[in-house]
Amino acid sequence: MDWDDTHIHHFIARWHEQDIYAAIEEMIATIAPLAAGRLLNELAAHLQQESTDLNSMVVLVHAGIQFCLANSITFKTENPQAAAHLRQQAAELAGRLASATWPGWNSPDLVIQDTHLLFGMEAARLYLRLSQENQEEPALAARGHWLLAAHCMARLHWQQAHQHFQLAATLAVTPQYIDFCNAYAAMCMVLVNPANSKNVEEWSTARQTLMQHENGEEVMRQTTTAYNVFLTLLTQQTSN
Repeated sequence: MDWDDTHIHHFIARWHEQDIYAAIEEMIATIAPLAAGRLLNELAAHLQQESTDLNSMVVLVHAGIQFCLANSITFKTENPQAAAHLRQQAAELAGRLASATWPGWNSPDLVIQDTHLLFGMEAARLYLRLSQENQEEPALAARGHWLLAAHCMARLHWQQAHQHFQLAATLAVTPQYIDFCNAYAAMCMVLVNPANSKNVEEWSTARQTLMQHENGEEVMRQTTTAYNVFLTLLTQQTSN
């Protein structure tokens, strides 16, 4: 079978008829592993756009990551390029899951549960590890540190989050992303100690700097949304 976008619904139908592993089994029986890795990412993107069911996405991405990593080991000696491509596919799956399970976006239709946060944290850790293997693309490692920092925020681990946001800023390759990472680092400090005038000043300066970039207002709105999400979580923790 020649798999392309038209087969996404076929895959999902097979998944619902039996199970995710039956669907993947059929996929790898009919197409090459490299194509299967790409299809798994397309399916994950489809679920992220079309569904609010994070449980399904977690199952798909978990199975897809295991498939890609296992096959990358198989190809490591005979075809290093193919192995690297499969690890890239695993990284993309992990990054997608880490982003989808982060509460800071405040997506109104998504209910992010504690189990989703656990998978999201592990996905962020995996994405960072795999991105660091790619020495030619430092921007990937910058995103990896940002995703891990974001999930540290979700656990209210402010010092670790601040550290990884700073590391992300040092690896970022565009001025806008550097300022984006620095803004989140400043956000962590003002959330954990809002009475510190230095923290307040750095947070205010970071917000003003973001506004100067292209799409600055949109980025600023998202950053403010994340701030409000974690301010609420901190307030709830304090009240308990």
